[in-house]
Amino acid sequence: MLLDEHALRVRVECDVDRCRPAVSQITEERVAILFTRPKRCRRCNDRCAHKRIEIRSKPRGLVGFTDGFLARLGPDGKTLWTRGMGGEGDDIADTVAIDPKGNPVVAGSFSKTLGLGEDKMESKGSDDMFVAAIDKDGRRLWGRRFGGPDSDGVDGIAVDRAGNIAVIGSYRSEMEVAKDDLFSQGDVDIVLIMLAPDGTPLWGRGWGSMGPDEGRAVAFDKDGNLVVLVEFSRSIDFGGGPLTSAGNRDLGVIKLDPSGKHVWSRRFGGQLDELAVSLAVDPAGSVAMTGSFDDVLDFGDGAPLHTAGRSDGAMLGNYLITGPDLLRNGRAPESWPLDRPPFYLETNVPGLFAAGDVRHGSVKRCASAVGEGAMAVTFAHRYLADG
Repeated sequence: MLLDEHALRVRVECDVDRCRPAVSQITEERVAILFTRPKRCRRCNDRCAHKRIEIRSKPRGLVGFTDGFLARLGPDGKTLWTRGMGGEGDDIADTVAIDPKGNPVVAGSFSKTLGLGEDKMESKGSDDMFVAAIDKDGRRLWGRRFGGPDSDGVDGIAVDRAGNIAVIGSYRSEMEVAKDDLFSQGDVDIVLIMLAPDGTPLWGRGWGSMGPDEGRAVAFDKDGNLVVLVEFSRSIDFGGGPLTSAGNRDLGVIKLDPSGKHVWSRRFGGQLDELAVSLAVDPAGSVAMTGSFDDVLDFGDGAPLHTAGRSDGAMLGNYLITGPDLLRNGRAPESWPLDRPPFYLETNVPGLFAAGDVRHGSVKRCASAVGEGAMAVTFAHRYLADG
């Protein structure tokens, strides 16, 4: 995350009360941004640096703080019907696909309860996943809940020619899908769920490393094979042997047969960060994918991609880079205004320090925040003494 000395807000995609960002003014020019996280918000990963927080009260008409919706438009663009999806907590309809009968199949996340027609789902953890089929007239056909004791969420959905449904997302801790018990290997892991046309869970697959890993998109080819786009860190095995990231976070593309067996898997990435966004499969089985990268990205075709610019960086994954981690080849970022290198725990804004859960490399959570907080005070005194 790049901190702006003159900005009074930092933009995030997730809901305010999920990430609980506290923004307080230190001087007329500097702002300290503290993320206090009672739970990890899946939607924050790599997406918290550019979208404005609006501090707002609960609007009228919502069951919870935020509700999901599904709207259907006709060929002429006129609204045919709309449906709200809400409960006591925060609910998001993340993604939608159309089955062979023309029925929308929607997937998302919810906390506490979620109303789908006359039925309600109850979450097992802080955030659970949901998948629901709605008929052409907006009536609920079926709904399914997936999740464990922690935070779980959806990023992509696809429906094949037979009406089978694939859902890709992420989970923490543990999750049960059909008869498959999934247990996370690290912080956040990838989860892929396959359902029959009537919503019956068929199988689930989970992959993870000791770092954060996220499922981003899924598609079917004409034979019912699945192609999955993910982000992963460190070393991960999708079934074809370990793949190791070149930098902080790399792209992974995995092909599975209809039963979930590994066909092939590929890794793409450079020394910094790659962000997976979307993919599609053509009738011949070729795969197209999109995303973003920092610095250099090599797909192995002999023509590496280079960014037109280069971020000076202050965020890896979902954490602030501080101190020595800001240095590249022993040198501070171009935006660093001082002759000295950054102090330990100091961000790219001189005099602004980060400790604990917001800092890259922090694994001790609250304990780290207490110890590092005391160190940050010492360095803050040094900064003030230097004038």
